[in-house]
Amino acid sequence: MSLFALGIVILAGVVFLNISSTYHAYVVTGHSMEPAISKGDVVIVGPYSGLFSRPLAPGAIISFQSSLGLVTHRVAAVNGQQLTTRGDAVGHDDPWTVSTDDVAGVVLARIPKVGLVPELLWAAHGLPVIILAFVCVGLAIAVFSPGRLDGRRSGHESRPVRHPGRIPAGSRLD
Repeated sequence: MSLFALGIVILAGVVFLNISSTYHAYVVTGHSMEPAISKGDVVIVGPYSGLFSRPLAPGAIISFQSSLGLVTHRVAAVNGQQLTTRGDAVGHDDPWTVSTDDVAGVVLARIPKVGLVPELLWAAHGLPVIILAFVCVGLAIAVFSPGRLDGRRSGHESRPVRHPGRIPAGSRLD
């Protein structure tokens, strides 16, 4: 797949997530679901009934509203309309139950570490580091581009240099 096509697919996905009322992307801000989901991962969440859905069953990872805000944990048990959840890294069930009405959706996909980019941008040193990285990549491309290593720039022919005041050997003077 070309880089252009990949960019189009990513752009279409971002647009879809922004206009969809049922599919969302969330940045994970805690460590409670490691190693399955880490801080800074982006989770794509969708409904638990629908085209790309997964059922609310033990083992499913869901995002839900709680008094702590939006939480992403694994379903440990289902009891009618009440779910028992737990974070993988915690090792025990959460002290609350979750109503199916509070479920924002089931995690359908995870994009590792993408959520760390905005965090890095807003950190005190983040923007200068990213600018420096782009400058370094640009310099590396300029220095190591094809044709630079053999002394020629790509797209230019080499021509002999004529020195004024010197007559080349074998030339006629008329």
